[in-house]
Amino acid sequence: YVVFGGAWSGLKGCIGCLQFYYRDAISDFVKHCLSSRVKDVMIACCNRTTPLCDMLADELSGAGIAADIACVPSDRHFNRLAGVAQSGAAFARKMFSCSRDALPDVVYVADDFLASGILAETAAMGLRIPEDIKMVCNITEGCRPYSKSSLAGISVDPASAGERFADALLEYLKCNKPFSNIVVNVPYVRGESFP
Repeated sequence: YVVFGGAWSGLKGCIGCLQFYYRDAISDFVKHCLSSRVKDVMIACCNRTTPLCDMLADELSGAGIAADIACVPSDRHFNRLAGVAQSGAAFARKMFSCSRDALPDVVYVADDFLASGILAETAAMGLRIPEDIKMVCNITEGCRPYSKSSLAGISVDPASAGERFADALLEYLKCNKPFSNIVVNVPYVRGESFP
C-alpha cells in the first residue's frame, strides 16, 4: 500500500509516501509579516490544532509576533462544506464584533472551507480586507475559499501532487521500484487579502 500525506517511515508493507512540505511557505509567510510590521496573528483551525497550526505559531512567536490559536468547533462529517463554512461565519461574528482597534493584524485560516465562512461573514459585517483585517488562508486548488479578491495563503495543488504520486506508483508496478518518499514543496502566495 501507499500513503498520501503523513509519515510512512516504519509502516510495514508501505512502498511509498507523498508528503506536503510546509516549512518554506511558513518561513515566507513569517517574513511577509515581519516586512509588513505585523504584531499579532490569529490562527483559526477546525476543532483542534494541527501540526501546521503549531508550526505557524512557533515560527511567528520565534520572530517576535504574537500568535493565538483558536480552535473553531465544526461538524466535518455531515455536509462538510456547509457545516464548516457556517462554523467559520459564527466564529467571525464572535471574534470580529469588537472595535476595529482590537482586531488582530492578520487572521490565518488553516482550512479552506472554514475560510469561506469567515470571509463571507467578515464582508457581511462591513469589515474591509485588508484595510481593517488581513486574511491569509490555506488555499486548495479546485476548492478555493470564497473571496472577491485574490487571497494570500499557502497554496496546495492536490491534482498536481496526485499526478506525481500516480506516476511513481505506476513506475513501481512496472519495475517493482519503491519510490519511498515524494516531497511536494507547498508555496506561500501573496494576494490582495494581505498585499
